[in-house]
Amino acid sequence: MNQKEHLLHLCSYSYESGGPASVILNHSRFQVESGMDVTIASSMDRAHHPYPTAPGVQLEIFNQSVFSRILSEFSWSLLFWFIRKRNTFHYVHIHGLWYFGALLPFLVPNKAKKIVTVHGFLDPYAWSRSAWKKKLLWNLMQKRFLLQADMIHVISREEEQILLNLFPDLRSKIVFIPNGIVDPKSQSHAKPSPEFVLQLAEIKAKSPFVFLFLSRINRKKGLDILVGAFDKLSLQHGKDVHLIIAGPQDDYSDALAGQLSTYTHQNIALFDVVTGANKAYLFAQIDGFILPSYSEGFSIAALEALAYSKPCILSTRIGFATELLAADAAMICEPKQEDVFQAMKTLVTDLNLQKRLALNARSLFLADYQIERVASDFMMAIKQV
Repeated sequence: MNQKEHLLHLCSYSYESGGPASVILNHSRFQVESGMDVTIASSMDRAHHPYPTAPGVQLEIFNQSVFSRILSEFSWSLLFWFIRKRNTFHYVHIHGLWYFGALLPFLVPNKAKKIVTVHGFLDPYAWSRSAWKKKLLWNLMQKRFLLQADMIHVISREEEQILLNLFPDLRSKIVFIPNGIVDPKSQSHAKPSPEFVLQLAEIKAKSPFVFLFLSRINRKKGLDILVGAFDKLSLQHGKDVHLIIAGPQDDYSDALAGQLSTYTHQNIALFDVVTGANKAYLFAQIDGFILPSYSEGFSIAALEALAYSKPCILSTRIGFATELLAADAAMICEPKQEDVFQAMKTLVTDLNLQKRLALNARSLFLADYQIERVASDFMMAIKQV
């Protein structure tokens, strides 16, 4: 009997790390069903919360070393574990750049085919964060290791062009496959918690139109301009509009608290991480989704909103803005306070626009972004490496 192929995902696999964990969950489910052995190896902050895994997937979590202050997510235990296991993997799938796991498969000799998914880490905004460290690491190792990858997976056409500008000769290694998710409307959930239902009922009773921001409380997500824009909207519509901000704490949490401490309206609600039945119920209850990010690889939260047939306001940096505009499936604006305000103002008052965007959003998701199609395309791509 032929040995099963073994695929290793290297990443920070937590709610706090954002979209890559969700991408891995969706793909690994399909990979296991296709007959692969799948392991996820993650060195994560002890304060972070591990993301769920698909049935049959092995999750290995490693403590970070004090050296992670120098090289993000550095872990001695992960290093020694990988040395022991290095020749058991047929594929190593590296998610993102600029951290220990992205370098490890190139530092330790092994037989695996190496796939790198960039996840937006080469976006100009991402480059600007801790710029000197990234430039140093890029010149020392990261650039050379990216060139050594057997396949470079990009999730947007913009990201593909960034890579081609950097490496014109690597076109044959670069594969474009967008993100995908399981159709949330096909999933069955237990009932949401009574406390959560009551909390949303109180909001809906006061406000006919409820916006949802669902993502990490990270400065790149545009929360500074969102709160400012929503303040202007509230001056016109008062309690008729409400904004729910939901997601795990991150580097903008303190700044957001500062913004809200001087916010004069009583129409913004803060939720922590929302999952499972509560998340499904939340999407059912809200009237519009908004994510005015300064930088995104390819937002899973936005994709979920499209799948739930919600009218969306998304920034030009969302990763698949061009496709959304072509399908008239979302309002796309620049990540600027006035642009976000004008988009929110239009959406709240235009019922026909709400209905059209909702219909087109669902249609685009079903046509292009269901995980069965996306994961199948990805499996075919790695088999050809």
